[in-house]
Amino acid sequence: MILILGSEKMGLFGRILKGSSGKEGVVEKEPKNNPTSSVGTFRVVDVFNIAGIGVIPVGEVMSGQLSRGMKANLNGKIVEIKSMEMNHQQLSVANIGAKVGMSLKGAKKEDLQKGQIIKFSRDPKSASAGEALSAMFG
Repeated sequence: MILILGSEKMGLFGRILKGSSGKEGVVEKEPKNNPTSSVGTFRVVDVFNIAGIGVIPVGEVMSGQLSRGMKANLNGKIVEIKSMEMNHQQLSVANIGAKVGMSLKGAKKEDLQKGQIIKFSRDPKSASAGEALSAMFG
């Protein structure tokens, strides 16, 4: 069987090789609006306040994926992830199990507690649905 990449009738294999962009050899990994990658939960282990930087919750990514710019609703305030760091290395994305510290824009130390679970979302409209759960550990 000969596969002709320019053919409209190339089936699933041909579409994977060609990609929806029409470029040969490009395999698309994940759509940007994939709901599994647009929400992530974070468990707070400790909270620090660093002068010049702000509030830094340290903890573990429990589900999904966290990235800069994601938002959450903490006690009625919308907060945003400004930056993330793991082992003194800046991160753009943190996956499940990663132990990270993050700088939160719009948060105060009083808004966060040890053991708190925070649900972050890429969509600011659903940030109100991403309220911090009051589950306490320890």
